[in-house]
Amino acid sequence: MTQALSLTQAGFTVAIVDCQPCPIPWQRTDVWDNRVFALTQASCALYQALGIWPLLMARRISAYSTMDLWWPGFSDQALTLNATEAAVSCLGHIVEQSVLRDALLAQTTGMCYWGHAWQSLTHSANGSTVILSNGTALHAALIVAADGAGSKVRNYVANPSFSFSYQAVAIIATIKSELMHQCVARQVFHPEGTLALLPLTDPYLSSLVWSVPFEKVALLKRLSDSALAVSLTVATDHVLGDLTLQSTPQSFPLQALCADTLVMPGLCFIADAAHVIHPLAGLGLNLGLADVEYLTAQLIKAKRLNRPLGHLSTLTPYGRVRKVAALQM
Repeated sequence: MTQALSLTQAGFTVAIVDCQPCPIPWQRTDVWDNRVFALTQASCALYQALGIWPLLMARRISAYSTMDLWWPGFSDQALTLNATEAAVSCLGHIVEQSVLRDALLAQTTGMCYWGHAWQSLTHSANGSTVILSNGTALHAALIVAADGAGSKVRNYVANPSFSFSYQAVAIIATIKSELMHQCVARQVFHPEGTLALLPLTDPYLSSLVWSVPFEKVALLKRLSDSALAVSLTVATDHVLGDLTLQSTPQSFPLQALCADTLVMPGLCFIADAAHVIHPLAGLGLNLGLADVEYLTAQLIKAKRLNRPLGHLSTLTPYGRVRKVAALQM
């Protein structure tokens, strides 16, 4: 949705195709989303340029100015990263996935094919076509595949990927703490996996992201909510006092992935369809948003020079630069 909005505002005609139904408008009374993102300063600047920032501020978004990192049992010797020392207003912002999606949806115009799966596609430098499951044919100069880590587009065009499993699962949930989080993001580095608590707008609520080895997941899933909360309290060295669960925990396997190529004639891949990284530094979405900025700039340049958008001379610089960035990350 960010890529579509960025291109639309740059004067391109864009259609969004998504097999999921149109998202239900977000309400302030909605429960807290288990899935959150930590937006870097660069990502915040992108959303400010796209006019999304005021919409996020009017919903729910939390700035954090400090990050504490420590080994278990050494919370009193935590490494502290501070916005003041870095000469910035804050280190970043925490936003729920549902809130970000809703703000983007409010700004999205043009053609949106919600609830429509694609059946087949063809791509070439001279133009690309997507056939929807209802038989509708969409013709464009370029197809941007932004369909996630399990990208069906990537598999359909036989674009192989380098990947491996981290042999771990990320457990996510909303946590209530006995003590106020004070807008501090916290990470404790256990030998078997990292546990992060990310501050939300409520001073007593944080978002949990816990990297847990496969062999430990089954044990944790057998625990009651109260027992799991005790485990979390112990695992965080009681830095926020007693913790309690405010949502049903969810989990997903952790993997690393990078597509063999990020561009083909008339087709390119962005974000998780192109690359996937461990959530340790919270940079997965930010890496994808950097893709959006670079690709948009390349397409604007091609349009100004009257070059075909789907030609490899237009797309190759994006593919080269963004693959290097993904592999470095």
